[in-house]
Amino acid sequence: MRLMRMPNGAPSTTGSYFDWLQDEINRLFDPEAAELGPGLLDRPAAPRVDIVEYEDRFELLCDLPGVNEDDIELTIAANVLTLKGEKKAPVSEERREKDCKLYRDEIWYGNFQRTISLPQGVDSEKVQATSKNGVLTVTVPKRDEAKQRRIEIKSS
Repeated sequence: MRLMRMPNGAPSTTGSYFDWLQDEINRLFDPEAAELGPGLLDRPAAPRVDIVEYEDRFELLCDLPGVNEDDIELTIAANVLTLKGEKKAPVSEERREKDCKLYRDEIWYGNFQRTISLPQGVDSEKVQATSKNGVLTVTVPKRDEAKQRRIEIKSS
């Protein structure tokens, strides 16, 4: 029996690979499907992100264990946030060939990029980023006009 490696998100025990592939092709042509998460054109090594909305800001949290802050580039233009970087291999190619025999190779490494569209009303001039314990936190404040405010109703 020959085993076939299934892409992330593809069914392994139920359904078929072709059903999954058809769903991914449909997602390419459905603009609303882009909000559902990673798809066919996303790189498997791209870091996953959580985006949380607060009353006054958005926070993007990205797991980047083993990535040095100097190897991360964060840019914002026209409400599009771009995260680029490189995760270096834990064991270099030279060392693999000379000093050791690799039994498993499951840790991802290499170049990565994530591009995230931000909603209107964010203040791109005040974006801040911090990194702690392998988690990159990007804080994107909302402009005052985008913040929700309560309007008091007066009775007459």
